[in-house]
Order: sequence, then C-alpha cells, then structure tokens
Amino acid sequence: MRRAVTLLSLLPLLPFGAAAQVMADAQPIDPGPAPSATERLARRLPSELLGYRRISETEALRRGSTVRYAATDGERIMVSVMVYASEGSGTPEEELQRASAETEALAGTGRYRAVTAQALPPAATPALAEATPALRCTSFTLQPQQGRASADGICVALQSGHVVKVRVNSLSQPDAGRAGRMAAEMAEAVGQVFASAR
Repeated sequence: MRRAVTLLSLLPLLPFGAAAQVMADAQPIDPGPAPSATERLARRLPSELLGYRRISETEALRRGSTVRYAATDGERIMVSVMVYASEGSGTPEEELQRASAETEALAGTGRYRAVTAQALPPAATPALAEATPALRCTSFTLQPQQGRASADGICVALQSGHVVKVRVNSLSQPDAGRAGRMAAEMAEAVGQVFASAR
C-alpha cells in the first residue's frame, strides 16, 4: 500500500528557507488582542434598532467603543452610540457637560456661526425618565456659516455598568427638541438590548 505524502515528509527535500516558510505558514494565526469590555457590549447592538440601520462595525475610541446608525426612512439622520467604561468616566451629568462643551466649542472653529443649546425637560420623556433614572439629555441647534441648520440631541445614561452616550444628528429637520427626544428613545432602546443580553 502506498504511503500518503505529507508536508512534513517533504521537509528534508526542501531548501532550508523553503522549509522554514512551510513551517511558518502552518502556524496558527495570532487572533490579536481580545476585545475590550466596551467592545463586547457594543457588538450586542443589532443591525436595526428603532427604525435605524447599523452602518458601521464596532469602532474603537480612546475611552471606549462606538457604533453608528442611519435612518431607514430616507431622513438625513445619523445616530452614534458610544460605550465607555465606568472606570475613568464621570457621572452621566459630568459626561453630558463634557459632550455639551465639545459641541458648543464648534462655534469657535469657524465652521458654525452659532451653536444654541436647548435643555430637554424631564417632562418631555416621563416614561424614559422612569425606566432609566440616570438618563440625562440636552440638544442643540447648529447654524453653519453657509447652508441649512441641523440639530443635535445628546443623551447619557448608566447602562449595564457602563456609560452610554447617544448622539442624534438631524439634517432633515433642525428641531433640537425632537433630536433630543429621539436620542432619549434610542438610549432607552440601547439599555434594553444590553439588559436582555446579560
């Protein structure tokens, strides 16, 4: 019976460099570093959520991970869901203040001539406030130097031991209050996804 020929049996017949290459190719590929806790959590987000379609893979941030969504009904609305580790992050109030300061600073970049903040009253989302006590939201109208204004809604909450920040950018309607409510609804939906995956 003829003996099967294997790569290992051929190694003595190969030049040293070629044999070394065969051995190197046979080694398992290093899968790379294990995903962080924030990345594992962000990966749980579904391909569609509240009528928004996921348009990106999980992306690494300096302090966590992010996933991006876009409206499926043709509206020019983008949603970013950012997940930060609670260690090294502030309270939802502090994180919201940080995000607000970053948004207001856009007025000094020359791209926008006005950035107007509009606090989202708790009464605007009573059910959400009850379901997510740590939810904090605000919204902005951004007026560029040229072109149509847009609206940003930002919400921050504690979810599954992590800080979750949702930013809704609406180019379709520069309604800051609406953008804020949409961000609040998305933040609650994200919290439900994370809670059900425990």
